[in-house]
Amino acid sequence: MAESLREMVFIDPERRVTDVYRKGDDWLWVLHPFAPTETVHLASVDLALPPATLWAEVGA
Repeated sequence: MAESLREMVFIDPERRVTDVYRKGDDWLWVLHPFAPTETVHLASVDLALPPATLWAEVGA
């Protein structure tokens, strides 16, 4: 993987959960799980995605 990659996002639209993996200063990946009702924070691009935005296009 590229050294510049600092964050990876995995989204499960069926369960509406998001797993964010961030690379720490020690180069180890750390899981940051987000529940369907939580705002997802992407530190690498300074972005916060509230649930209403993240799940707007996903069917009920």
